[in-house]
Amino acid sequence: MLLEAAHTIERVEVLKGHGLIGDCRIDWPALIARKHTFTDPVTEGSEGWLGGAGVELLHGDAVVTGDGEVSVGERSLTADHVVLATGARPRPMNVPGEELVTTSDKFMDLSELPDRVIFVGGGYVSFEFAGLVRRVGREVTILHRSAQVLKGFDTDLADLLVERYRALGIEVVTEAPVLGIRQDGSGLVVETSGGEYEAGLVVHGAGRVPNVDGMGLEAAGVEFGNRGVVVDEHLRSVSNPRFYAAGDAAALGMPLTPVASAQGRVVAAN
Repeated sequence: MLLEAAHTIERVEVLKGHGLIGDCRIDWPALIARKHTFTDPVTEGSEGWLGGAGVELLHGDAVVTGDGEVSVGERSLTADHVVLATGARPRPMNVPGEELVTTSDKFMDLSELPDRVIFVGGGYVSFEFAGLVRRVGREVTILHRSAQVLKGFDTDLADLLVERYRALGIEVVTEAPVLGIRQDGSGLVVETSGGEYEAGLVVHGAGRVPNVDGMGLEAAGVEFGNRGVVVDEHLRSVSNPRFYAAGDAAALGMPLTPVASAQGRVVAAN
């Protein structure tokens, strides 16, 4: 929904002087408000639908305490099967001042944008958001630790995209691993191996990791690693068949919403 506004601005600019006159600009607060009209009702609507279907909903931190055993607060549950669909969280940067960085989730709720924004990491999340912010009229920098951005994508196409972004006035800096972030008055300073960069906002775009460690999977012998729970083609844990995993929590498939939806259907069927 946010990117559609940026795409519209681009189409308007292409047609300027070819039958289209006048300016078109993005009203960021109004755009975010419109987004909320679509996203805010999702949780309440989903919980209402699930509750109506007879699903018991518990809110809290779930911890696996044994084989087929899960606790949520003071509540202990036992089941024949347990599905892990805990998603992902931002990858730890492990640098001083990391707490000053805004997550990509929080970025999509900002009611205002500062004049200059830095995105840490050269993945598709940073590139999508950077293009959007530039179309809003802000100065944008992408800092990437290695020479090649958009790892996993076609390198020739990635290089073409970098050329296009730079032509739009977006600063793409490669081989610039972040060493730290500090507050400087009302702004932030990002220190890299190649120099310092100032901005009013620094956004985490340095990847995400499965949100599965620290929830007691060891107690049930569920094998997991950096990519998530190790599963077979049925999305069943290879080390404990009572456990399944889907979406970003599973070490199988691309970390994309359509993939997670498809995996949810596979788990339900099995």
